[in-house]
Amino acid sequence: MHDTCAQQTGAPEKELPLSYARTLSWLSLCVILITSLGLSFFISNSARETLLTKQKEFARLLVLNLNNQIFRRFALPTILARGRIALRQPTQYEHLDRVVRSVIQGLPVDKLRIYDFSYLVAYSTAVEDLGRAGLAHPRLEAILHGAEPISEILSDFPTWQAPFRLPLKPGTFVLRVLAPLKGEPLPGRDEAPIMGAIELTQDITEDYERVLAFQGIIVILCLLSSVVLFTLLLMLIHRSERVLSERMHKNRMLENELHSNERLASMGRVVASIAHEIRNPLGIIRSSAEFLQRRMANADKGTLRLLNAIYDETLRLSQTVNDFLDYARPRKPRQDCLDVNLVLDQVLVFLEGEFAKLGIRVERDTPLGLFTLGDKDLLYRAFYNIVVNAQQAMNGPGTIWIRGQRTEKSIELIFRDSGPGFDPSIVDHIMDPFFTTKDGGTGLGLPIVNSIIVSHGGKIALENDPEGGAVIRVELLAFTKPEQAVVWAMEKNAHILLIDDEKNYLLVLETLLEDAGYTVTALNDPETALTFLQESEVDVVLTDMKMPKMTGQDVLEHIKRSWPHIPVVIMTAFGSIESAVEVMKYGAFDYITKPFSNDELILSVHNAVELSFAHQQFRLLQQEMVERYDFHKIIGNSRAIKNVIALVERAAPMRSSVLLSGEKGTGKELVARAIHYGSPRKDKAFVSVNCRALSAKVLESELFGCEEGYADGAVAMRRGRVEKADGGTLFLDEVSELPLDLQVKLVALLQERSFERVGGEEAIGVDVRLLVATTKDLSRLVEEQKFLPDLYYLLNVVTISLPPLRERREDIPLLVAHYVEKVSAENNMPKKSFSSKALKYLTAYEWPGNMRQLENVVEGCLVLVQQTEIDVDDLPSEIQDEEAQFKSAVDLLPFPLDLVDTLEKIEAALVRRALVRADFVQVKAAECLGISKSLFQYKLKKYKITGH
Repeated sequence: MHDTCAQQTGAPEKELPLSYARTLSWLSLCVILITSLGLSFFISNSARETLLTKQKEFARLLVLNLNNQIFRRFALPTILARGRIALRQPTQYEHLDRVVRSVIQGLPVDKLRIYDFSYLVAYSTAVEDLGRAGLAHPRLEAILHGAEPISEILSDFPTWQAPFRLPLKPGTFVLRVLAPLKGEPLPGRDEAPIMGAIELTQDITEDYERVLAFQGIIVILCLLSSVVLFTLLLMLIHRSERVLSERMHKNRMLENELHSNERLASMGRVVASIAHEIRNPLGIIRSSAEFLQRRMANADKGTLRLLNAIYDETLRLSQTVNDFLDYARPRKPRQDCLDVNLVLDQVLVFLEGEFAKLGIRVERDTPLGLFTLGDKDLLYRAFYNIVVNAQQAMNGPGTIWIRGQRTEKSIELIFRDSGPGFDPSIVDHIMDPFFTTKDGGTGLGLPIVNSIIVSHGGKIALENDPEGGAVIRVELLAFTKPEQAVVWAMEKNAHILLIDDEKNYLLVLETLLEDAGYTVTALNDPETALTFLQESEVDVVLTDMKMPKMTGQDVLEHIKRSWPHIPVVIMTAFGSIESAVEVMKYGAFDYITKPFSNDELILSVHNAVELSFAHQQFRLLQQEMVERYDFHKIIGNSRAIKNVIALVERAAPMRSSVLLSGEKGTGKELVARAIHYGSPRKDKAFVSVNCRALSAKVLESELFGCEEGYADGAVAMRRGRVEKADGGTLFLDEVSELPLDLQVKLVALLQERSFERVGGEEAIGVDVRLLVATTKDLSRLVEEQKFLPDLYYLLNVVTISLPPLRERREDIPLLVAHYVEKVSAENNMPKKSFSSKALKYLTAYEWPGNMRQLENVVEGCLVLVQQTEIDVDDLPSEIQDEEAQFKSAVDLLPFPLDLVDTLEKIEAALVRRALVRADFVQVKAAECLGISKSLFQYKLKKYKITGH
């Protein structure tokens, strides 16, 4: 059966409809890569061509300028003065050199040459080129005859190799421009005379290298974006496949369950028809047999035996028919809050007499608090069947063990017997219908138990214990509190108030909602409905909009004023956007327009019911928090803690700031919560911030929030803790760690009741009560200029100093008992106790970590010690070791200190501890300290220590 199910549900990946998408994703990657690379090369080539074009245009303009300057400043004056140009003459050459260099000064020009008609270099910025032949461009002759200027790129290697040879050496790419050197046109002629040819070269390697770098960046970005897109696509496909696989698995499970239910339903119809035909004659036979038994009480033994056999067989046949009906047509369990222990009690009480006759002993270990939601009769039948099966399997004297345990979400019951256990060859078939190993059995006992447990949302498992005997594990849904179970039971049968003046429509809606499992009260008069609300508990109100006496909006306004927690759904035949907006503005949960589908109505009511019960659960949780942190439940009978409780009781109802001071672990946050939940603000938020745990920058945004885009990562506006505590209480632990700039903002908050978010300019008003805690002396920090005086005065309105544990030693036994209860309940452990001697050691210890350390010590002892009583030897070594205790006490001493006063305090502590160790017998206490009784009594009077 399990293998078949696995085959049905574990569909191979290749059968998934989305598996082809992986091939498409690879194809899409190739397309994206080719497209992006092509686009990148196009963009970069365009940039390169643009650069070269600009460089060539610049070079040509420079040549034209040179041409003009040489003619005007050199050629023309020289011809006028000397009649001809002869560059071999040093004066003319120097004149020309000055003109050329004045033009190209500051410009990116490597070399400039002027060729004459004999193709020799007549002028060059490089002196070594003068008079040389063979340097001219092949097209120099055409240029000297008036051809258009030419420009070209000279490179040491092909252009396509450039990206792979970065960085480039200077001179790798050179731009050369060759143009005719012309004068001005002579009178009567259109063409200017040509005096030679100018050759200009520029090193454009650096610019070309920038273009190549730009091209590389574009290519890399395209590749990265393609890879990222491809990765995201694969992740989406993988997630979609996983979700689809899970849904296909669930669908197959549902199909299997549907087929099973169809088979059961078919069998149920057949069995029901057969049972109807059997029960009538069976009843006649049973009644007749019973009647004959009474009439023939004095008949011979053989006749009586036959009559008894007939009567017994009718009972067995009747039970068989009932088993068939119960399995084929199981009833839906009720949803009541049940204590599993009570159900087990009833089963065992009923079987107690029979077990005593058979010599069967029951050992039971089921803790308190095993609450579940279900049908008491069905669960009784299931547990009864399991226990009776165990008794039948032992077939004589033996033991049945019943053990229970609870987790956060489930209850587990383990039934084990001392019988032979399950036959391994048939254990997989025991749950199959009609499979039995008993003569005359129907094989429906455990299958019926299984159907009952499954109908309650649980499961059952069969196994053999290694030590012998059969084990049946039953798991049910758990509810941690009866109140929570009641809420869930109510949710299964929510109360809907239906208001509509159309009686026929009212009848249809009432029938529809009742079929959906709701309790419905249908009224056609809105005034009567409002009166009904005052007298009855209602979860959701469903009302028509247009009614004679009152409109649906009037009903909505009345309900929101008096019962704001009840969701209201408005129905109307005159729907419009304006009316919908209006009623939603007044607090309607939903607005549906007639005619609507049944599914639409049921969905709206279902959502409203969920909201209603969410409100109820919130109120239960809120009440639990109020009860948990009730200041009257602060543990302790010492004078010091009673003073704290009195201060908390007086300060709680006020809105004044409270300063809580004390050592670490003295319960400052616990007292802060007690103040909050004892105040009118208990329905609002209690927001806690540990100022020591956060850096200054983080603490500012954590307290006051920040605006969108103010800092890296602030993609959206974020509300701070101050804003979240609006209407409630803000608790700042270790307030002494606040930086001075934040202290300034806190002063402004307390004085103006407003603040600005980090990066914002708008003042935001808040109503926050501030509670702060510190382990340091704030007044000393004010003197040291580490804490603002203004803030200290604003916080120091009500000061509550929490005493350390060593100053309230009489409370230690009470705290130990409380922690034992708490840890045992949280870990589902059997309760243990501390011996009187161990309590004395705990009372005498200095407790540098105060209550937090005490709770950890108690929890450690409960977990590690196996016996039910914890003695001195089980305590941590630092508590047993007096020298270690003394070192611990010395470590607590603050510096600087008053040595005389400190020694007196230590002496008083030793006297007090000796009294505890000696069971308050003063003679023994004096012997413990090695002093006389009279001196010991003097010490008692000096330090005002009571001797009892």
